[in-house]
Amino acid sequence: MNSKAKLSTAAAVKSAIGAAAISATTLFAMGATASAAGFLPTEKTVSTVNGSGDLNPYGVNFVPAGFPTGGAIKTGDILVANFNSLTNTQGTGTTITLVPASGAAPSTFFQAPACSITAKDCPMGLTAAQTVLSGGQVITGYLPVPDGTFKTAEAGGLLITDKHGKLLFNYQGGGLVSGQSLSSDLQGPWGMAVQDLGAKGAVLYISNVLSGTVIRSEVTFTGGAFNHTTKIIAQHLGHENDANGFLLGPSGLAYDAATDVLYVANSHDNTISEIQHASTATVPQPVTVITSDATHLHGPLTLQFAPNGDLLVANSDGSNGDPAQPSEIVEFTLKGQFVKQFNVDASEGGAFGIAVQALPNNQSELAYSNDNGGGGAVPTLTTITLAN
Repeated sequence: MNSKAKLSTAAAVKSAIGAAAISATTLFAMGATASAAGFLPTEKTVSTVNGSGDLNPYGVNFVPAGFPTGGAIKTGDILVANFNSLTNTQGTGTTITLVPASGAAPSTFFQAPACSITAKDCPMGLTAAQTVLSGGQVITGYLPVPDGTFKTAEAGGLLITDKHGKLLFNYQGGGLVSGQSLSSDLQGPWGMAVQDLGAKGAVLYISNVLSGTVIRSEVTFTGGAFNHTTKIIAQHLGHENDANGFLLGPSGLAYDAATDVLYVANSHDNTISEIQHASTATVPQPVTVITSDATHLHGPLTLQFAPNGDLLVANSDGSNGDPAQPSEIVEFTLKGQFVKQFNVDASEGGAFGIAVQALPNNQSELAYSNDNGGGGAVPTLTTITLAN
């Protein structure tokens, strides 16, 4: 799946916030604090391509409040993980793009170390399984596809960098060992949700597109080491390596700490489901479908909460494609009821990454990527500001 980013204007109403916030790689700040700022939302669209030329932006994340100062990134900046290389070969991207909140030009925050493209589990093919922790670390999943075809997809792993973009750890999945191993439970990290515990570490929820599982990994950083415990909390989710959809299966995740429910988007069967007791489960839990809306779900990839508590999902169009409904971000209630959808691009395959952050004065900022670049050749990132 290829992705490029673009931003579009959304209506300044609550129910439109989620729908408007997702289109390619986009940044949104929601709401006007003074009449001089105007009522209509402010939007900005920039390229997500850095000096490496990498394409296909998957992971989109805001640097959170409280992030340590003195590094290459700061609160409000956006990081974009690239799945493809400059030749647009699937699963060979090696960089994370920094889109500064200041409006400065995008640049390269992280470049994976060089290795042979035929080596097992090279750190390439950076995915939407990405988070930025308030403790100062950036964690990004990768899923190598050495020749760009789904048949060569490998287990991948997690890259952990510091606030300067320096690689601290490379934890390989599939049972391979690189320093420490995250064990065989890590099989193609495709999406991620997080409970950020600050300096203590984090609880990561990771979807594995190659095995159809969701894992919980409790991580801490002590004495320069990365420590973790991992449990499979869901299994047997639909997944498939497909010549058309490329890699289909459990993808976007959104965690609700108030109810201890983890929501899962699945691009294989076009569903959004929930997993109860996500933070405490020690064995795989039942996975309950809350919606299988074939009209509005077309390869759901990234999943985020809107400021009003609804779910926002980016349709990758990797499955159940519909040319009449190209490249949308769709809003559902937590009961699975369709609310609205937002057109990211006039062609299919544009909507991928989504990110939302709260701002002061009852505002929210939303970011989404458009792999099609709004009809151009360059993926874009868009920002918008709307009132909650």
